[in-house]
Amino acid sequence: MLNKLKAARDAFLYPAALCFTITLLLFYGIGSAVNTSTRGTPISLSFQTILLVLGFSVGFALCGLIFRVKGLNLIIKVTLHFAGTLLFFFIFLVLLSGYFASTSGGLFISLIYMVLYALAAAIILGVRALILRKKNEEAPYKGVYDKLKND
Repeated sequence: MLNKLKAARDAFLYPAALCFTITLLLFYGIGSAVNTSTRGTPISLSFQTILLVLGFSVGFALCGLIFRVKGLNLIIKVTLHFAGTLLFFFIFLVLLSGYFASTSGGLFISLIYMVLYALAAAIILGVRALILRKKNEEAPYKGVYDKLKND
């Protein structure tokens, strides 16, 4: 039982907390850079906005569980993760937040999310490919027909 709780913590709670922290930092950073009317006063997010970021983070972590499914092609996993996280992003940070009330604002911020996701996915998949290639090169060669020669 304890091992299952530890596995759930590692697979779900840590990624949700990390996503929550990064998203809040991005909100504050972008808000500080864009909002010129504050003239040095700190940006503050409402409790409702923080809860919406938490909802998005939980959804992001739930979508991340798709990578633990065995037997699915990596491209399918990435596509499902992208579609799921885009859905959670759109629901929590576009529709419910009210920041992007206009259709063009919601579409624009969703497009920015898609570009950032594509960049992050390209970097992560590139690093993953390099690591797998290095492991494959270091592994000892096992010939396909070696078993037939020994028989």
